[in-house]
Amino acid sequence: MKTNVRLGLVLLVPVFAMGMAACKDDEGASEPQFIENARLMEEGQTLSPGETVHLLGDGYLDTDDVMLEFYWDLNEPGFPEGYIKGYRAEIMESASDGISIRLPYRKPESRVEVLVMRSGEMMHVGKLYVEDGATPEEARLYGITRGGGTVECMWNAKPETRWTLDGCPDFHSAVSCWECYGLCGLSEIGGMQCPVFFDFCTSEWKRLGGYPTLALFASPSGVGALHAVDGEDYTLEIISDHLERNDYVSTSSRDIMPAPLYKYPLPEGLEAEMFGDYPGAYTGTESLLFSANNGNGKWTPVVYGIYSGFHALGDVEAEGLIPFSFMDKDNEWQCGYIVVRAGVSGMYLLEENGEPAFDEPCSTFAGRALSVSANYDRPGTLTVLFETGGTGRKIMEFSLDGKVWKSVDEEGCAYDEIVWTN
Repeated sequence: MKTNVRLGLVLLVPVFAMGMAACKDDEGASEPQFIENARLMEEGQTLSPGETVHLLGDGYLDTDDVMLEFYWDLNEPGFPEGYIKGYRAEIMESASDGISIRLPYRKPESRVEVLVMRSGEMMHVGKLYVEDGATPEEARLYGITRGGGTVECMWNAKPETRWTLDGCPDFHSAVSCWECYGLCGLSEIGGMQCPVFFDFCTSEWKRLGGYPTLALFASPSGVGALHAVDGEDYTLEIISDHLERNDYVSTSSRDIMPAPLYKYPLPEGLEAEMFGDYPGAYTGTESLLFSANNGNGKWTPVVYGIYSGFHALGDVEAEGLIPFSFMDKDNEWQCGYIVVRAGVSGMYLLEENGEPAFDEPCSTFAGRALSVSANYDRPGTLTVLFETGGTGRKIMEFSLDGKVWKSVDEEGCAYDEIVWTN
C-alpha cells in the first residue's frame, strides 16, 4: 500500500503556524495602547536564539501574553518575505513594569516584531532582529550511551553536538522526532515510566505525558505513546504535536486534527512491565508493531490496531525481538521484526495479512541486534546497531536492494542505541 512520506495516521498531524508574505504590514492600522511607555530594552538590536528580551513600561498584567512575528527575506518573485505569526513567546518573568521572554530557537534569521496580547487585542511594543537559529535539515545519526552517559552526533562529535544525559540517566528506547532537533524516549519519573523529549538546542528535558507509558513509536510526522488510561486499559496518543519544529519553510498551515482515543485491555498473560525494551514500529496503516519480553527467553510480538486493539501473536524464543519499519524506494512501508537467536539476527517482514512469518528470514547478520533506526532520506535502507562479540559493537546498513549489509562505522563504537533524526 503506497503511503506519502509526509502523511501518517490520521492522528499524526503536527501543528505550526507559518506562511509567506507578499505585501507589507498594515502599519497605519490603529491599535490599542494599554501599556504606558511600552518599549523594548533591546530595541533594534540583533540577538541570538535563547537570549532574553525585556519588555518595559507600566501596566503589564500577569495574564498578558507576548506574541512574536518573524519576517525573513525569500528573494522570490511575488513572495519577498516569509513569515511566522501568532508565535506565543516563553515568558521568563512578569511584573507590572515589565516582562522578560526568551527568544526561541529553530527560526531563520529574521526581523522580529514583539507584541502584547490582552483579551484578544494586540499592542505593538517594539522590533529587534534574531540570528539564524535553523537546525539541520539533513538527517544525522546519533549514538546514545545509557546510564548517565551521552548522546552525540556521529561523524560530527564536536562539543556542540555532544550532550550529557544527567537529567534522565535511564533514558532509553529513543525515537526520532523529525524536524524537532531532539530525541524522544522513556525515563522513570516519580516511579512511573514516562515519555520525555531532550532538546538539542537548549539541553533541556521536557516531559511529554502524565501516564505510565508502555512504549513509543515514531513516524515521519510525529511521535506516539502507548500508555495507560485507567490502570486497566491502554490507548495510543500522539505526544509530539506541541513540540517546536524546524519546518517554517512550508507554505501551508497544518492544524491538529482531534484523535479519538480508543482504549483496550492488554492481551491475557501480558503485563505492562513487559513492554518498552524497544520502541514500536509504525507500519503506514492503522496498526503498529510492539514486542513484549516475557522474561523467560520468550518474546511476544504484539500488533496494536487503532480501531481493533491488541493482537498478541505466538511467542518467539529469542534473545531479543525488535520491531522495525522503513520506506522503500516506491514509498511503500516495509515492516517486521528482527529476531535475535544465539547471537545471530534475522529480519522477518510482514506478510500480506499484516503478520510476520518467522519461518524464513529476509536476511541475517552474525551479531546481536541492539537498536534500529530508519533514515527517511535514504529510502530502502535500515540502520542497525549490532553487538558482534570480540569486535565490540558495529553499525550496519541493510539495503533492501540485493538484501546486502554494509558497514557504517569501520572503527566500531560503544553506543547502546542509535537514532536518525534532524
